[in-house]
Parts: sequence; structure tokens; C-alpha cells
Amino acid sequence: MVRTTQTLSVYGVNPQVEWACEATATTCWVYDPRDGSRLLQLSLDRDQAQEIARTFGKLIRNLQNPASS
Repeated sequence: MVRTTQTLSVYGVNPQVEWACEATATTCWVYDPRDGSRLLQLSLDRDQAQEIARTFGKLIRNLQNPASS
């Protein structure tokens, strides 16, 4: 397992985070909303990938507008 961290500026970032699963590779991906590159690799679990992408999008929205949190 590899873990890395990085700072993500949310200004101008679309909070609609994309995700997809590849059955042939038995993996799911959450894509970086800044450029569409692969950000997180997960096991093949569509519900988990969708939930992580939604949560990440909500976090981006909250950070973009902290007054409404």
C-alpha cells in the first residue's frame, strides 16, 4: 500500500468529482477534479467509489464557501 498526501487548492475546482470502475483490472478510480487524472485507486466496489467521490465533492464545496458550512 502506498499513501501520499498533497495540498489541493479548491478555488475554481468543479466539485462534481468523477469516478469509474474497471472490471478487467478489478479496480475503481476517483479522478482528480482539477485535471481528470487518476487520484485514488480503490478495490472493485462501485458503491464505495461513488460514496468517496460524493464526499470529496462535498468537501470541496464546503471549502469553497466556508460561510455556508
